[in-house]
Amino acid sequence: MKLTSLLVLVLRGTLPIMLLLLLLSAATLTLSRGADYRCVTLADFDGAPASRIVDTAYGQRQRLPAVGIVLYRATSPDGRYTAALHTLPEQNMALILTSGDATSPARVIRSGQYGGAQAMSDPLLWAPDSRSFAYLWRDPAEAGFTLALYHIDTEQAQTLTNTPTTFGAATYAITLIGWSGDSRVLTLRERAYQSDRVRFFATEPLTELATPFDATPLLMAEWSPSGTTLVAVERFAAQAALLVGTLDTPLTPITLDVARRDLQGIRWSPSGDYFVVISHLSRCLASACDIFWRYDVYRRDGSPVALNLSGLHEQSAEPPIQVLLGLWHGDQWVWAQQDDATMPLNVAVLDASTGESTLLAQDVVRGYVQDIFYVPPDFETLPNAWVLLKQPQGARLIVPTRADGHINVDLLDLATSATTRLVSGVDTLSRPGERIGSAFWREDARSAQVLWSRRVESARETYLTLFNLDDNSLHATADGATHILAPQWIDAQRVVFINQRGSHYTLTLFNTATGEQIDLTSLPNGITRWEGVLHPDGTTIAARVTVSSRSSGIVYLAALDGSGAVEVSRDAAHAPVWSPDGARVAFLTFDGTDTGLRFASADGHVTGAYPLANAAALSSTVLNAWTRCDAGSAA
Repeated sequence: MKLTSLLVLVLRGTLPIMLLLLLLSAATLTLSRGADYRCVTLADFDGAPASRIVDTAYGQRQRLPAVGIVLYRATSPDGRYTAALHTLPEQNMALILTSGDATSPARVIRSGQYGGAQAMSDPLLWAPDSRSFAYLWRDPAEAGFTLALYHIDTEQAQTLTNTPTTFGAATYAITLIGWSGDSRVLTLRERAYQSDRVRFFATEPLTELATPFDATPLLMAEWSPSGTTLVAVERFAAQAALLVGTLDTPLTPITLDVARRDLQGIRWSPSGDYFVVISHLSRCLASACDIFWRYDVYRRDGSPVALNLSGLHEQSAEPPIQVLLGLWHGDQWVWAQQDDATMPLNVAVLDASTGESTLLAQDVVRGYVQDIFYVPPDFETLPNAWVLLKQPQGARLIVPTRADGHINVDLLDLATSATTRLVSGVDTLSRPGERIGSAFWREDARSAQVLWSRRVESARETYLTLFNLDDNSLHATADGATHILAPQWIDAQRVVFINQRGSHYTLTLFNTATGEQIDLTSLPNGITRWEGVLHPDGTTIAARVTVSSRSSGIVYLAALDGSGAVEVSRDAAHAPVWSPDGARVAFLTFDGTDTGLRFASADGHVTGAYPLANAAALSSTVLNAWTRCDAGSAA
């Protein structure tokens, strides 16, 4: 169906026009560039949960009509479009398509009643060529489910409505799990108690296919990124049993010497010529258990390249593994390697074209093995794994190793085989933040960061070393601090951190472009956390500092040239938000009893403070953004 206007939807009675208009303009509401920025939007709990506008000049609050929340979103592989499911009142849902560069108007793909007994996990899935996406829809009035395919260029949707489920009422989950590399076949999985089925659908036209896999219940099916080859895992085999082939050729069976429950997933090489089988094994003897990772590499025809590649052997005192400790670089499999629990941990690479393995680094510092690989903030997890594993990316590794009683940290470039020494001869490393994975990486992967310490006589000296991958420049903080806490990038060149020298604490800026280090303001003793936002002109930062995540914080407005800082509040509950023109800053407060919203001018003078009802709901109160004052309705 081609959707040409919202009027078509209204005439069909699928959704009230106000709800759809609000959905289509929600982004504009908080990002409007009008001249009058004296209002902010927030979600508060004055009675029923609601979004509201607060006028900083008059203290008036206006209620925004409920526009629902984004339940699920998926962005096309080329980054041009995002499809999102928005919840609406009375069990309604709207599927909306937006362009990443805002050059095209938002499209309402479908709207109406949504719900049912079956969970629709991963209900949106883009084709590899980004020209279409599949979605699942569950109309509570129908016994089956709807599978649809929306084409970007034609704005047309192919739909299979009221599709019967394999297990009837016993089906509890339906999931879109993959596309063939040529974007012509789509797979979904149905689950019932102790039963699974993978179903295959051709896309031109959209129709279910009969395949060689129909006679075998499958647990998972992973498509090669090129062509039509896939690897599937049998559901009921006691040992992990793979089936390799295409939908129109005989299948090659492979029986692994691991239990099916130990199999975590399958990863194809970018070329589609090889795949690795990832297993998480546990071998117990008497009172001791050896828990470790294993990798088996095969060619696309199912013939083995290298079997039983031993990975990390876990230790009970260590944090659980959250990152897949291996990735493909071209046709090379790179992984954290350890022969057994008593042996050093290394980084190794297997050239799948020759079957030869090489050690890239030896005696890796175990506590940072999950930080070797870059994991983006919007990471994907390994599909079908029993253990939730973040998937790493990139062609560079940051590897800490032990040598002669000290620690060295090197940047390894897999593309050029070059090694760059970042720090050497240090005693200890520290994690800049709390997130497991990518402790050594800036979020955009353009810089490396290493927080390290050494003993000098009886004192501890701590430094932050920063390496810019764009120009290969290496910088380190100038003086040894007792501790450096919570370093955070505020732009592409500058880092701000809490700098403890003995019992003296400061908020300090380090500029990687100039090597300059500037103390911005003194802090009370014991401060361990900070969060903040840069002024629109880049000259000032609004920072909130705290002792712990549960305590109220102090808000400072600090000039980044070190010329001075102003203390604005001592009961800030969340990070401040600048108005787009930089004239005002807003933040939430909590004094132990009451919750409020406070506003200050750019020079730090408080210009308004307004109470918010229901202080117990502070953890669910979100200050969104500044906006114009003409978007709400009477509260």
